[in-house]
Amino acid sequence: MTRLYHGPPESKLTTHLLETTGPALAGVLASGTNEVVPVYPAGGLSMVGNQLVAGPGFVNLLPNAQFLYAYANQYNPSAYQRARDCWNGTQSGGGVYTMAGASASAPAQYAAGSVVYLNYLTTTADAAIGAADFYDYRCGVEGFDCIPLQWGTAFAKAVTLSFWTYASTTGTYGGSLQNNASNRSYVFSYTIDVANTWEQKVINIPGDTTGTWLKEASTGIRLLFDLGSGTNYQSAAGAWAAGNYFGPTGGVQLISTLNRTWRLLLPQLQIGTFTTPPPFEFLPIGEIQKRNGRYVEAIQRVIVSNYTPAIGTRYHTVYWKYNKRAAPTITMGDLGNANYAAGVPTVNVNGSDITEVYKNSLGAGDGYYLFSILADASNG
Repeated sequence: MTRLYHGPPESKLTTHLLETTGPALAGVLASGTNEVVPVYPAGGLSMVGNQLVAGPGFVNLLPNAQFLYAYANQYNPSAYQRARDCWNGTQSGGGVYTMAGASASAPAQYAAGSVVYLNYLTTTADAAIGAADFYDYRCGVEGFDCIPLQWGTAFAKAVTLSFWTYASTTGTYGGSLQNNASNRSYVFSYTIDVANTWEQKVINIPGDTTGTWLKEASTGIRLLFDLGSGTNYQSAAGAWAAGNYFGPTGGVQLISTLNRTWRLLLPQLQIGTFTTPPPFEFLPIGEIQKRNGRYVEAIQRVIVSNYTPAIGTRYHTVYWKYNKRAAPTITMGDLGNANYAAGVPTVNVNGSDITEVYKNSLGAGDGYYLFSILADASNG
């Protein structure tokens, strides 16, 4: 028999003791009804169907899954296809596409403008994708967040990938989950049944009992959506394989045809197996900002001003609000200067919590230099 309480003793909410003789069940019995509302407690537990299991305090392993933050795109738009923080495109081929955040359209369950999706468009087609060419859009899950999965061991846990999607062409689409070394891949597939219509997909993926899966600050799991890959990167869907695979054999190649569109909304990767779409985990905006800040942070304007008695070097330290998972890649923009050398400052010291920069003054007198700065430590 399982006995579970929800809510602290001092809580004014109606709570009940639930007793079951079958599988463990956790929840709150809604006052005046017979409906059990699942509870997703923080601190290392999560609901998997009707099972209370050990797992992350948050359900969704994917960072910035609501696509609310785009600092990297704003301050370094030339770096791959960084439509949203922690998500980026990679490619090896002559095709060109755009990926942008949008909110004008949404499934009927969500009011227009209330959710953000990624919107793909082929602008230069690659009609003859080479065997070694590829196009994908990806997101890395930090290894620390993957510890509860225990992949690479006999105790590996299954996960479920769920998302909304929309495409201009019907057919079989896909992607993969990979380890950091890209030598273990699980290719998945899904079907677009009706063109230009939002559809929700649920994909169950068994845990990988072999391979090396990092459980530290580097990429623990990499999620890829295939936009058009050559035969070297294709494999049969539905099984773990030793190799670097992006999508299913024979899948739709978005990049191969001009003006093809595809959208991705509310992706969620979580522990457990679900036969119906699980609810998406909408987090408080402050929590999303904090989680995103571990990977990407930007300051729009930094001004360093002083009186310089002679030609010399002026240092400035940027203290990041959130410690990064690792020393970030720094991108700066020159916003102006007086009595200092033109161009962006030079990075002197760069760590997970601070970045020190400097510039040389041109001579005695008052002066300043002004710049923007982006710290990007996202996995991919």
